[in-house]
Order: sequence, then C-alpha cells, then structure tokens
Amino acid sequence: FDIDQDGDLDLFILGRRGGHPETHAMYRNDGSGNFTRISTGIENATAYVGFLFTDFNGDGFLDVFLFSPGILVFQGLPHSQFQDVTAKVLPTSYRGYFNGAVAFDADNDGDFDVYLSGGYRDKSKLIPGSDVFLENRGGFFVDISRSAKALRGGGRAGITAADFDNDGFVDLFLPSVGSGSQRIPDFILWNLGNMTFGSYTNHGANSPLALDITYPSGAQAFDYDRDGLVDVIVGTRYRNESTPLFYTGNLRLFKNVLETKNSYLIIKVPPSIQNKSTMDALLAVTTNTGTFYRRVGSVGESRTQSFIDQVHFGLGLATSVENITLALLDGTMFVLNSSRSTTLNQMIVFF
Repeated sequence: FDIDQDGDLDLFILGRRGGHPETHAMYRNDGSGNFTRISTGIENATAYVGFLFTDFNGDGFLDVFLFSPGILVFQGLPHSQFQDVTAKVLPTSYRGYFNGAVAFDADNDGDFDVYLSGGYRDKSKLIPGSDVFLENRGGFFVDISRSAKALRGGGRAGITAADFDNDGFVDLFLPSVGSGSQRIPDFILWNLGNMTFGSYTNHGANSPLALDITYPSGAQAFDYDRDGLVDVIVGTRYRNESTPLFYTGNLRLFKNVLETKNSYLIIKVPPSIQNKSTMDALLAVTTNTGTFYRRVGSVGESRTQSFIDQVHFGLGLATSVENITLALLDGTMFVLNSSRSTTLNQMIVFF
C-alpha cells in the first residue's frame, strides 16, 4: 500500500509473538526499492490477527482496520502517521475474533462499507463468532449486521467480494469452518440491493464434503477465464497432530456457470501509470443506469494484500457506458478517452 501518496508501495508487517506484546512494523519505500522502518502510531495496537486497508473518509490517505481480538480503526494522516479513531467512527466497541475483512461499495453510493467475518479456527479448536457489517455514512460507520442478515455463530475463514450475478451489487463469498474435523459448506451472501443479504450454501462452489477433513484458510474471487462471470478459488488446510509442523490441504477452483442476461465490463488496469502505483485507486464506471465504484487491487484478505489488475463490474441492466475514470490516491484523475464508444460485455485496457 502507499502510505505517503508518493506513488510507490510501502510495506506493513503484522506482528505477533505468543506471550509477548504485539509489535507491528511499517516500512517506507524510498522509490528505488529500499525500505526504511518508520514510526507511525500503529506499532503497538493490540489487535493482531488481520488487517484491512481502505480509505473510509475519501481523503486520499489509506486507513487501516486491525482485528482480533476486537476491531480497531486507525485513520491515515499526512506525514505517514495514523491516529486511533475507533471510538469516533465505530458505533460501539467490539470484542471477539474475526478472521477476514473486505471493503466494498454495497449500495453504489460511492463510499466503501466494511464486512468482517466472525469466528476463528485455532489449530483444531473453533472460536465461534458473528459477522459484522458496517455501513459507511460519510466517514462514520453504522452497524447494520442484524437488519442486513449478516451471518451469526460458527466461523468464517476469510472473505472475498465480487458481483457473482452481474446485477450491479457486490456479493460476498465466505469459506466456513466447523467445530470438528468435517468440512462444512461455504456461504455466498447475495446482495439484494437494499443493504440486505440472502445466504446460500447450495451454490455449487463446494468440493465433495464427505471425506474432506481440511478447513478453509481463505478464498479469492476473480474471472479466470474472462467470460464475464466471476469465479472463486478456495484454499484449505489440515494440521496433522502427529506431525504438528506439517500442514496439508487443497486449492480448488470453481467456475461460475450462472446463466444471466446482466451486463458486465472488465477493466484491466496497469500496476502503475506515470510511475505512480494504481493500488487502491478508485475506478468509476458511469452507465445509463448509474455509477459503479471499485478499488483496484484487493478483493478481500486478512493477512496479505493481493493486486488483481482485472477489475470486474457487474452492470445489471445497463446498455451503454457514458464515462470511465480512475482516481489515484494523490488525487490524480485519468479519463478513458474511448469510454463513449465502449461496448459492454468485454474486457478493455485502461491505458
């Protein structure tokens, strides 16, 4: 991520040592690939299981959620500093364990909401928990978990976000962990377009469960075959108690075969433009039915951050594209010149 808006990517390392205080580390990139550790005000935060970078107030400085135990929010400031604003921007204090988080625009209003997956698998033990869905209202969050029908109880190992049915509203895929050694079905939360979800396990993105003793460690949504339907890959693992240092598991790729007449657009964004990173840049597509927003890069992790350069937009019943813009964190704005002649249901290259 870019902590100081200078166009190159810096480094954040989440630290945890059993029985010792947490020490997180931030390293600034000088632009030539050399990193220097800096003090940012986040080093001794007590949450240590996972993190999420997002610009929740739209000021161009990335903010960070730290989670488990509880949820902490640090606002990004100039000069590579962070300020703890948990009590200011969250509606209440949160306890318990969370194992994944994603920022996405659930209602196409231009700001990014946050969903955190509850529960945690520690070796062979399940620490159950409930998910939290936070609606972003002008840089402050409102907990709408209950009204949105977020998942409760059990545990989810990570989370990934994509518009699986191309209806214009981003959905969620949550790998599930059980209390025993038996693999259990994963969840898809279909975004119904009114800030509520419908939960399903009969979606087909489950491997044969009968003899599967692994449990999921994460998932990633991406359109591997570029057919306009977002697919998902799920990673699982299992710790052999007789050889505690040895893990085994699987990677399974599930193809999306949903039949839909909804429109889509895939925009391939280069890693950098004019020597500035496009990571976390805001991509907006305006159609005859409205504007849709995505961040370039991650679609949901907890301990690492991916860079997916093919940004997928489900566009619902849209029939034409009016404008496509890309805004970097420093405010630099680019407009795709050919947007007015762009046809739907294809992949285009931004530059």
